[in-house]
Amino acid sequence: MTSESNSPSISGSKSVLYPDQINFSEKEARTCGQKCLIFLLIILFIAAAVFMALFLVYFFKYEDRDTNDICDTVNCVKTAAMLAEKMDQSVNPCEDFDKYACGNFYHTVVLDDGETRKNSFSLVSDRNNDFLKSLLAEETKPGDRDYMINAKNLYKSCMDEGKIEEIGVQPFLNTSYAKEWPTLIGENWAGEASFSLDDFIGRYMYVSADAIFSFEVTADIMNSSRHTIWLTDPMLCLSRQYLTRARNDSVLQAYEKYLKDYAVALGAAPRTAARDAAAFLDLEMQLANITVPPEGRRDYSKMYNPTTLTDLRQNYSYIDIPRGLRAAFTLANMTLEDDQNITVLFPSYFEKLEAVLATAEKRTLMNLFGFMYALKRVKGLTKQLREIDLEWAKVYTGKTQELPRWKKCLGYATSTFSFGISKEFTRRKFSEDSKHYMDIMIDHLKDSFRNILHDASWMSDKTKGEAFLKLDAMGRKIGYPDRDFDDEHFSEKYENLTMTTDNFYQNRDAIFWTGLIDYLLKLSKPVDKNAWGMAPYVVNAYHSFPENEVVFPAGILQPPFFSDIFPDSINYGAIGMVIGREITHGFDDEGSQYDKKGVLRNWWQQEDKAKFKDKRQCIVDQYGAFRVDAVGMNVNGINTQGENVADNGGLKESWRAYKKLVEAKGEEKRLPGLGLTHDQLFFLGYAQVWCDKMTKQRAILNLSNGVHSPGRFRTIGVLQNSPDFAQAFRCPAGSPMNPEKKCSVW
Repeated sequence: MTSESNSPSISGSKSVLYPDQINFSEKEARTCGQKCLIFLLIILFIAAAVFMALFLVYFFKYEDRDTNDICDTVNCVKTAAMLAEKMDQSVNPCEDFDKYACGNFYHTVVLDDGETRKNSFSLVSDRNNDFLKSLLAEETKPGDRDYMINAKNLYKSCMDEGKIEEIGVQPFLNTSYAKEWPTLIGENWAGEASFSLDDFIGRYMYVSADAIFSFEVTADIMNSSRHTIWLTDPMLCLSRQYLTRARNDSVLQAYEKYLKDYAVALGAAPRTAARDAAAFLDLEMQLANITVPPEGRRDYSKMYNPTTLTDLRQNYSYIDIPRGLRAAFTLANMTLEDDQNITVLFPSYFEKLEAVLATAEKRTLMNLFGFMYALKRVKGLTKQLREIDLEWAKVYTGKTQELPRWKKCLGYATSTFSFGISKEFTRRKFSEDSKHYMDIMIDHLKDSFRNILHDASWMSDKTKGEAFLKLDAMGRKIGYPDRDFDDEHFSEKYENLTMTTDNFYQNRDAIFWTGLIDYLLKLSKPVDKNAWGMAPYVVNAYHSFPENEVVFPAGILQPPFFSDIFPDSINYGAIGMVIGREITHGFDDEGSQYDKKGVLRNWWQQEDKAKFKDKRQCIVDQYGAFRVDAVGMNVNGINTQGENVADNGGLKESWRAYKKLVEAKGEEKRLPGLGLTHDQLFFLGYAQVWCDKMTKQRAILNLSNGVHSPGRFRTIGVLQNSPDFAQAFRCPAGSPMNPEKKCSVW
């Protein structure tokens, strides 16, 4: 709900009647409060009685086993209610398990407050964000560390919209970069005669406006203990999948208008802005057409093309790439030598770039830098710019209103002071018992994968041996960093960031420069094996190929993924599957290219590699046939294969680990009211992780750009391949959820 709206917020952040609209005396207020409280208690009592009555009717109607087999504790009732809330039990689970598990979720969940998507991950994130907001919105107090004071100041400056409007975009317009932007100068731009592409590449790489090519400082895939530079194609303002469409595509037309409106808001004449925006889009489309599509970015051996600055100058003499890179690193007072190691990811792009640049107008090239720089520095800053952003978002993602201001400001603060803020989050929201439980589960899941490897008759012993070595060496991180997670470290980490409460633009400026310098300085340092790539409050998990490790932040170790009140069947079906899929990522089409040390190395026997590809092709074909009818698009089976392989392997590993656990400790009592066995609950817990609702535009965007299949097909695809699921729900052979053909990689 936007702050300007007078409508009550569906999320409950606003009352139906605002306090300033009601006039009453202190006595009247107290009396009304008492009456309201009594009325509320009566309503809650009646609701609880009705729920219990309905629950008991359902319980006695469907439970056909001895009640001694039923868990009737408060925690079991809560867990059963959580599961039932999302389900549509009128659906036959053997016909459509996604609708069975998530049908009521789809019917009842509302996208509001500027949302374009809502799922299990976002719902947990919302809970986490409410807590983080409570930390940052409170006034600074004695005892607050400097980094927390700065985080609160940043949040406060972002919330002060009056001051933001007062300052406006003038600080940006005062920069030399804005003053040389042809679109803002207008028809009188006189820089064409003196324009030098090499000069401007150097100047704009310095401010990270990598319009023609870009670079990354990352772990060397041939030596994961050191950093190197990856030279790659540019980060275009719009994704390749849209920029390679026909010029009259509705999304491209909206994008062109967006660029024009932004330029006008910054002071450009409308006619000039319209012409320059059109030329800018034409050039971006040309650049997009020579970039490598996502399908060509999965084989790292083809992307590893080592060279030096000297060789770059010789190989691509039409453009001074070394000059641009050197200019960028001077910001961190670093000098790149001629023999600096560089990896060119896509040589074909740079080979084709010369022809594009040769036909581009100098004004358009200059505007390419100008537009990209502006979008990096002032995007969404003022109300006028946010309104332009929203008009574009309506077309691009289906967003109908702005996010609440506090959510945007929270995003700025948490992304800047992420680990410092996480310290308080983990202290209050994460227990060491959870960490211990996760450690045990990871051991169980690794054992499962070890058994799957052992049973893989299609693999030679030599390849298996390498796979076992990699699995045994695979590390783990759970909850939060074990090292450098203290106040002294955070004070040092954020010592160069001083935030004020009254100048959001200045704060953003400081964050931009400090972040860029820190990023560049990584090149001079060894890879920190203890570093985390994700803040502890984030609701996600990941596998790092260079580190050969799986990481599970504290943020995801909450319901519906994990809880100490859940039965093992739910925990193993949900977070157990997440663990399994992250382990399996080390052996998907991309992870399988790295060895136990996180080094790019082919450890596969050629025959095994061919069989592995054939088994993956089954997954590619299966998911590529899934169609989202609402938008008339199929899943991209190639781009999503890594995630699909991980999902399938992860559930199989977790199932085996769960069944082994049951053998050892016996089965727990069943949950009340659902009429489901624990084997069935395992698969229900899995499916409800992927309950996912989004706008049509967001669905198109995800299908075009994403590496994950839609949640619906993450459920259906995996369970169609699972004989264990079919047995648990007694699905007839040939039924939609138990097809004859099944795919299995791991």
